[in-house]
Amino acid sequence: MATGRQIRGKRGSMVRPAAPPSVQAPRVGLALAGLAFLLLFWMNQSIPLHEWEELKADVFVSGKASRFETLRYPLTFIYRRSADEELYFHLAGAVLGKAADRPLLTKAREGCGEAFQRPLPPSDGHFHAPYAEVPIEYPPIVLPFILAPRMLTDSLRYYCWALGAAMGACLLGAVAVLVRALLRAGDEPRGISRRIVIVGALFLAHGAISIQRLDAVTALFLALAAAAWMSRAYTRLGFWLGLAAASKFLPILLLLPIVAADLQLLPSALARARTDARRLARQAVARLVGVATLTFLAGLAPFFLFSRAALFEVLQYHGARGLHGESVLGSLWALAVIGQPAVHTYGSYNLSGRVPDFLAAVTMPLTLVALATFAAVMYRRPVSSPQRKGLVLLTALLLLWTTGKVFSPQYLTWGLPLLLLVPRGASGRIMVLYGGLVCVSQVYFRGYFDAVYNLEPLGVATLFLRDVVLLALLVVLGRTAMSATEATMAS
Repeated sequence: MATGRQIRGKRGSMVRPAAPPSVQAPRVGLALAGLAFLLLFWMNQSIPLHEWEELKADVFVSGKASRFETLRYPLTFIYRRSADEELYFHLAGAVLGKAADRPLLTKAREGCGEAFQRPLPPSDGHFHAPYAEVPIEYPPIVLPFILAPRMLTDSLRYYCWALGAAMGACLLGAVAVLVRALLRAGDEPRGISRRIVIVGALFLAHGAISIQRLDAVTALFLALAAAAWMSRAYTRLGFWLGLAAASKFLPILLLLPIVAADLQLLPSALARARTDARRLARQAVARLVGVATLTFLAGLAPFFLFSRAALFEVLQYHGARGLHGESVLGSLWALAVIGQPAVHTYGSYNLSGRVPDFLAAVTMPLTLVALATFAAVMYRRPVSSPQRKGLVLLTALLLLWTTGKVFSPQYLTWGLPLLLLVPRGASGRIMVLYGGLVCVSQVYFRGYFDAVYNLEPLGVATLFLRDVVLLALLVVLGRTAMSATEATMAS
């Protein structure tokens, strides 16, 4: 038996044995601490847009900026706050009866239909019901994240920092939940800590949009659902998936590939032999679908507390929205109409015309067909290991993005924590491609977004490059999920 600090390898070489889990575990804690600093502080450091514009003039025009402000300007520019945060701030102010920029809210609601062009209530210090008095397109489950920071401060800067910290905490929680699930599944702490560092680097490449949008809430619910799926806790899986759907609607469609791909669900439920396993599988399918549906509906129920028409108006808002200029179909159509600017309606820059309207109408059927096809393929290659389940979730998300009517860079936030589940053998290609996807998206989003919504050649070419990377990632994920076996995932 080999003893001491070293053991002998195959050819007589001395090889240092792996550190025991008790020694490796602190590495995971250090990696999580580094990620916490990145999400809660580093990416949360900048200032609102109007303050940034003043600072830019002081740095480059008047020279009034201090040396520190001048040296720090690149970071201030990269992490400057978003217009969405300003919109959240003033929407919360209108609901709470505080001061709100009514011209800004009115402009943001241009072309959004009658329900979203109602006069706003006065700033009288009283609570005004969202949806009924203050038109809001966001589901009720995310309203606390919009309103709570506004209750704490009347400063836009501090509001942005509080919201960013809350979103950063959601993302940190998403990663921590998956790390805990991987450790329970017997994954090596050293490998987990390495993946945390890689995911942190991808968050850094993704930029401040990670914590400046409400998509971090959806990412947390999806991570909790993934962790429940890993442990075959189907009731919890249905609960968290239902909440994810209540926060963003589309995640409810993930039920289809999950039920079809899991060896313990549909493949066992439809087995020919009448066994206890088949009976238990059918009960698990019914429980998962039932809990997910009920939780989804319960998450939408607060709509009716404020207005009987609220849910209909929000669904109508999203249904009437045109083909997003950044969607895959929209960006491909833009190749034929370079130079014809997108129109700002329903909170984003959308394409107008007969062809874009037709493409917008077929996106949902296209999404359903794509997910159903993927589910059918995975039904014949059922999954059991946590790694393959992660691949199924990531592939399904990419199908949602690729075929969807809307695709903004912020959606990429949903998948970043799930990259922890990527198996070691395929992680290199998948991490590089996902990194390329977030980098290309941030280049145009932070650098020349006007060239994108004006459909200028530079913007259209960048979107086309993003599409190429997105489709390459989809192919790699799909092939890995479909061709891998449980044995290869475990190795």
